[in-house]
Amino acid sequence: MTQLPTACAAPTCRRATIRFVTASETIAALTAALAAERTARQQAEARASSAEALIAYYKLQIAKLRRAQYGPSSEHGRKLLDQLELQLEEAAASAAEDEAAATPINGAVMKPAPATI
Repeated sequence: MTQLPTACAAPTCRRATIRFVTASETIAALTAALAAERTARQQAEARASSAEALIAYYKLQIAKLRRAQYGPSSEHGRKLLDQLELQLEEAAASAAEDEAAATPINGAVMKPAPATI
């Protein structure tokens, strides 16, 4: 260590000490800092990767549930059900018309009602 004289001559002034750092000490310090930075980066990447995987999993589950709820097969099933309900209503209405037409009123046979009322 080399001590340099200070400009202050008063008794309250302290002498400054300057220490020269060697290249090997600098390399060791930088290597340690780099290792710490790598470790921190790897941990951050692992957390980010884990979070991304969890987000992807949640998105997949939501998409599956939406397909099950609103997807083409449920849509097809809903359309099929609506179509069958319509056919049932039409068949019931047609059966009621046929029954009414076949029932005589005071000996007369009623004609079916026109389709456009």
